[in-house]
Amino acid sequence: MQVTVAEILADEKRVAVLDALRDRDVTAHDIAQMMGLPASAASYHIKQMVLAGVLIGTRSEDDARVVYYRRIAAPIRTYLNRLQGLFGDVRPRAALGNADALVLYICRANSARSQIAAAWSRALLPATVHTLSAGVDVRPIHPLTIAVMQEVGINLATAQPTALAHVAVHPTAVVSVCDSTRSVSDERFVQSERYHWSTPDPATRNDVQEFRRVRDDLRMRVEEFAQRWMS
Repeated sequence: MQVTVAEILADEKRVAVLDALRDRDVTAHDIAQMMGLPASAASYHIKQMVLAGVLIGTRSEDDARVVYYRRIAAPIRTYLNRLQGLFGDVRPRAALGNADALVLYICRANSARSQIAAAWSRALLPATVHTLSAGVDVRPIHPLTIAVMQEVGINLATAQPTALAHVAVHPTAVVSVCDSTRSVSDERFVQSERYHWSTPDPATRNDVQEFRRVRDDLRMRVEEFAQRWMS
């Protein structure tokens, strides 16, 4: 059964979920709580959003029983662009933070995902937004992390992993880019805005194509995130 973006956006509860997923990935349980519905009813709405192409689920690498859902902005943007052509600009510009903000990206090892996300953040966010990355159990930067970022003109050859335990600053926003650090972020950075991106670890496959896929996916996510920092 075909479900349209218009049908999804006509439901306030679904819109609220999509808005909440702007910068974070969540579970079906989280969505049920957002909608104030029992799990079975929320499951119906999740299925409709998946069918419309505005939501996609990925199984957690930390717990295979858990599926994280993320928003897919492209179909929504296409629909809004059509409305804009018909009725003028109906899209409010999003803004998230203040000047001199600090964004911290964290993952398990700080060898790939958080390094890539932070590199894109430095390249794409305004200069007033400062960026750090760190890991819970740090390892050396993966050679393929350096290689795939070099392909897009970003040099990480001198980058060094940073242990989260050594981060003494209070970030404006914290983005956990692996499932195992989501709870760490929630527990440690209570005063920060917290976001979760369920990103598979490319180092587990040691495949350059997987590193490229993660690189390009994180660029898209940082680009969307950047819109919230721009007035």
